[in-house]
Amino acid sequence: MSTLTKANFLKLYKDLVKTSLGFPQYNYRKFFVRRIRDHFEAHKNETDPIKLDAFYQEGSKTLEVLNRQKNK
Repeated sequence: MSTLTKANFLKLYKDLVKTSLGFPQYNYRKFFVRRIRDHFEAHKNETDPIKLDAFYQEGSKTLEVLNRQKNK
């Protein structure tokens, strides 16, 4: 398990939003941005390092999926 900082999560958030904004379809863009914001908002007070690590890994996988889908 690595030590994750707020900067790591902020970069992940920005990368997810930036990738989501690259979708040409309006509905997809809005859906993904709203979903990302809601997930980060729900976990903003989490302090358990194991849960934070799992959340970060999930976000990284989501970023990979969004990048693949956007480039189709």
